[in-house]
Amino acid sequence: MLLRRCPPERFFMDRKTPLNIFLIIGQSNAYGTYDVPEGRDEWDFRREQMKDAVLPEPGTVFCLDVDNVGGMGDIYDLSSGRPGFSPALGKRWYELTGERTVMLQTAVGGAPIESWLKPEDGKRYTYGDPRSNFYETTLAGFRRIKEQLLVPGSQYRLNRVFAFWLQGETGMSNTYYPDKDGAGIGNWEFGDTSGLITDAEYYRDFMKIRQYLKEDFGCSFTGILLVRAVRETVSEESLKLGLYTDLVPVRAAQYAINRTTGPDTAIVSRVCDTARSTSYPDKTAPGYGLMGCNDLHYTQKGHNANGIAAAENTYAHLFGTTEAGDIEIIAPDGRKRFADGDTVSLRPGEAVRTAAAVLPLYTGTPELEYISSDSSVFTADVFGTLTAAPGTEGKTAVLTVKCPAAGLIKKLNVAVGK
Repeated sequence: MLLRRCPPERFFMDRKTPLNIFLIIGQSNAYGTYDVPEGRDEWDFRREQMKDAVLPEPGTVFCLDVDNVGGMGDIYDLSSGRPGFSPALGKRWYELTGERTVMLQTAVGGAPIESWLKPEDGKRYTYGDPRSNFYETTLAGFRRIKEQLLVPGSQYRLNRVFAFWLQGETGMSNTYYPDKDGAGIGNWEFGDTSGLITDAEYYRDFMKIRQYLKEDFGCSFTGILLVRAVRETVSEESLKLGLYTDLVPVRAAQYAINRTTGPDTAIVSRVCDTARSTSYPDKTAPGYGLMGCNDLHYTQKGHNANGIAAAENTYAHLFGTTEAGDIEIIAPDGRKRFADGDTVSLRPGEAVRTAAAVLPLYTGTPELEYISSDSSVFTADVFGTLTAAPGTEGKTAVLTVKCPAAGLIKKLNVAVGK
């Protein structure tokens, strides 16, 4: 029998080690910031937190850190540790797939979503330096990895490029002015709530970023680590429970992205919805200690949980065989789930946010549709906002949430009262 001879270049390529590049982008919780208790030295506290880190085995996960103006050091073995979720993400991904990964860490604390657009799309965020544009610095880091690890003759070949996005906290309670000083450079006005980013604006900007990641990086999947609401935006009940889950505009936009973008973008962690602060009085409560003392940044245990969830759920989303079996409709508080046939009560002119997702989660995320049976009674938009029309007191209509790909339907009655 004559055996077909493999071309030398193909044989060489197949002998190379597959190497992933995971983009870790967003703001401080993606970077790996901690809440530092009052009176504690920041670096001592950081070293203490790092003792809880879930670290990969040597030679399996690597990292390149890029700062806010593009400064970067050497690629290093992540078994040596760093704050944040990337070590746990890389470790768990390797356990699931045997694939080695380089984490490209370009997240920056406080970064608005506009700074992840291309410079020609949005104004730069200063962060103390007018050179800051984080899309550009991410591209520079990506090139550095390719130049050092993916050149001809190296032991690696590029396998996958994924992005993991954790962003949105600052914009929930502060206004970003893209041209604050009249010089084409943007910055936050902290405490100013007059121009908070809307769900539509966040969705628009994210969809641009998603497309750029595909075009410029060859990114085949973007995983969203759902952002936690901040203290200033949640209800009294949420404050009392220590669970900041309210469907504020940024979170509503992320749920809308999850249910409208198909298989290449999905929420891959909802650790935020069960995470409680180390200052929460009941230390036995679920999720206790996953958030820091200020209820803004994760502890290292919380970062670990996010990284593991992101790895497992990305794997399930892309390679799992579980089929969609139900739809969950999420109430405005982000905690309650509506049952089929439940009633939502509105006043004329009132709007409330809901969200929806396919269950089990991470089943390929088939797209969902929101349909009002009578738009003269209420409308339903892409962000799950139900708005009762003026002058509709005493009227009712039906909301249908539909997953055509899986043949699933769930309905709610919408009743307009006084």
